[in-house]
Amino acid sequence: MVTSPHPSPVVAVLDEGPLAGPLATELHLALVDRRSATTRHLLAFRGDRLEIRWNVRGAPGPVSVDFVHGDEARRWQEMTTSAGKKTPLARAVGIDKLDGAVVDATAGLGRDAFALAALGCRVHAFERAPILAALLANGLERARASATPAARIAAQVDLSVADAGAHLAALGDGDCPAVVYLDPMFPTRGKSALVKKEMQLLQELLGRDPGSDQLLARARARARARTVVKRPRHAPPIAPDCDYSVVARRVRWDVYLTPR
Repeated sequence: MVTSPHPSPVVAVLDEGPLAGPLATELHLALVDRRSATTRHLLAFRGDRLEIRWNVRGAPGPVSVDFVHGDEARRWQEMTTSAGKKTPLARAVGIDKLDGAVVDATAGLGRDAFALAALGCRVHAFERAPILAALLANGLERARASATPAARIAAQVDLSVADAGAHLAALGDGDCPAVVYLDPMFPTRGKSALVKKEMQLLQELLGRDPGSDQLLARARARARARTVVKRPRHAPPIAPDCDYSVVARRVRWDVYLTPR
């Protein structure tokens, strides 16, 4: 895993359990005990599960990545059925005609990457924030170690802690993915407390979006078949010349086909 060259001023690792020290070293984060912790967030292990906790009074509960239990498991299980091939995500990436890998250029906590893998895609996921990538890597590792179908799906996801735009720019023509998938960070209006606290975490750790229009241009230049951009349903497209959109209740996917 690629690590951050500078310690985070807002995140430290809680010194509990044998995995804490190696993680702090890997991510160049301070290792603190519970009483002396002053950072806004704490990375901590609950057993083998890595989670990030707010270290402020009245904060929401911890965030972790779990593809084996709960809502995420129910979502990917649907994707493995015949109904999954008809979902908006499947139609947006052109699952029936897909020939090659998918690059998820903005992986975040991995929901869409895992759903794409459940559809049968080989996914190369990129996350530029090492702390978010550590949470996702832990979720994938636990899924691969589980005695469930999630293990097979997790094996379809390769995670890189890197800037996807730079990776795409460096690809030779023969190495370009079939599809590049983008989910730029945007404010959520959903009512789910889980979604709201995860979006708050993403905003605090990632800061301002570094340039979705530039990443989209890079993606369109390298995707062999199409580039897919997830957007709020009523938000303007990042680039106005999308070929079509697949619309769901709260979000839509703008599809930019690569000229033949």
